[in-house]
Amino acid sequence: MMKLNPHLKGPLPLPIIGSLYTLDRSQPHVSIQKMSKDKVIPFFMGDHFCMIISCPKMLKEIFIKNFDNFIERPELPIFRKMSDNYRNFVMGKEDYWKLYKKVFSNAFSKTTLKNNIHQTIDCQNRQLISVMKSIQKSGQVFHPKKFVQKYAFNIILKYVINEYIPYGDDLDESSNQCLEFFHIIEDLFKRLANGNLLDYVEIVKPFYEFYLMNTYQPIDRIIEFMVDKTTQHAQTFNKEVTRDLMDHCIHELGQDEDALRKVALMTYDLVVGATETTAGVLEWVILMLANYPEYQEKCYEELLEKIDNDSRLIVDSDRISTPYLMSFIKETMRVHPIGPLGVPRATKESININGVFIPEKTQIIQNLGAILKNPEFWDHPEQFKPDRFLKNPHADVFLPFGLGYKMCLGQNLAFSQLFTLIANIIKNFKIKPPKHTSKIDDSEVFGLTIHPNEFHVELESRW
Repeated sequence: MMKLNPHLKGPLPLPIIGSLYTLDRSQPHVSIQKMSKDKVIPFFMGDHFCMIISCPKMLKEIFIKNFDNFIERPELPIFRKMSDNYRNFVMGKEDYWKLYKKVFSNAFSKTTLKNNIHQTIDCQNRQLISVMKSIQKSGQVFHPKKFVQKYAFNIILKYVINEYIPYGDDLDESSNQCLEFFHIIEDLFKRLANGNLLDYVEIVKPFYEFYLMNTYQPIDRIIEFMVDKTTQHAQTFNKEVTRDLMDHCIHELGQDEDALRKVALMTYDLVVGATETTAGVLEWVILMLANYPEYQEKCYEELLEKIDNDSRLIVDSDRISTPYLMSFIKETMRVHPIGPLGVPRATKESININGVFIPEKTQIIQNLGAILKNPEFWDHPEQFKPDRFLKNPHADVFLPFGLGYKMCLGQNLAFSQLFTLIANIIKNFKIKPPKHTSKIDDSEVFGLTIHPNEFHVELESRW
């Protein structure tokens, strides 16, 4: 396959491991970003032929103009396990994905559900800010990770199944079940963080796949939880009253066993994906606020100028009035992208795009992290400069949610959660690095998403 594109240069593949020997095991995304000098790089993940794409124009050719040929995900044992044999939303086969997208798109435009989600975001903001005030008054330091994870988890769980977990220890039976679900998700991400070579070695792939499909894994517990919740919803379902997203999905798909399984699979995707990604971005933004106090103060001054009532909660409708704060959030997402390699796709049929032949079943890796730091598109990309987004939105190359028809459906919801919490934190507190520390380590930890090492900050009340 390499000979089909003699003008393309990639690492020499070795038996079994392919080109994986060229990647830094602890930060493979950084190794891939460094390859971005060439816009298209042939690369072997074990036995799997891949192409690493670092050119936004070519990505648009692939994922927009030729979307139908790149709609599928690679067939990997771990993808099959996580998707219940390719039947969920993120990794499901084409027919499942199209069905689920239609259902989700209808839900996101439904007034009742839109109102519910904004009420939930406001409620979670009030609760978390109250917890932070208690932490500050007691003289304790604030550990963002566990709190922003609960914040993101609660918002999406309330939206999906109308339940949530308290920030404190006062739990009823339902909250205990949801908390267990929350910890299972944490466990799942830890296990999947570093990947597994067996997904990419054809000679052992059938045995590895058999092992995954026939042993009990964290993902099985997650799916069981959602199946139980779907069954409970179906038993109390009233087509005249839409309590949450799960009710909407049941209304759209039906109540037979197969339909309820689909509802469980499509909604579990949303809960798992939205929790990890939103929480990760929030961690990074809080870290960068602590490390760049001068920009933090500019955000605060903007809030004072644009938000009239000092005592009220900042809500999503205020977002349009705070361009600098949104620029700070976007610049954080550029410097520390949560998903720098996107989610891989695979070609259904061989195709030639811009003079590059892409064989059938080629895995496409989106080198989004490299695009977000390419000096061709960004002035001094190594510098943290929130002002850059005030001058130019960089819409063609700011792609933290991917691009095309399979890009993240919940990006507006994500920005609502990010903006409201960060704005309310800045309004109430100065975020400072730990005592005797000028800056917090912003090294990236590789996993299913990119996140910082666990850290804590000092909270100083602004009131």
